[in-house]
Amino acid sequence: MVAVSFDASPYLERKLLALTAHRSQFGITPDMLERPPQGVAQMLRALHPVLQREVFLLGGTRGTIPRWPLAGFFDGLATATATAA
Repeated sequence: MVAVSFDASPYLERKLLALTAHRSQFGITPDMLERPPQGVAQMLRALHPVLQREVFLLGGTRGTIPRWPLAGFFDGLATATATAA
């Protein structure tokens, strides 16, 4: 079950550039982002909906979860308050 999901479309360009940093795995170069060959253009179009949404699952918890899905990554966590010394 999805615990946290958010719109990552503002980071789409960065995520696509990250693919170019792993050319041996994806075969995409920075130039291909600007002028993609036919097959690459089709693949990039297919990746857009996948890369525009980030989804995270909760692997386990030691306490109760008061609200589901979580509003954010730290939703429901008790935090310490820092005091000046």
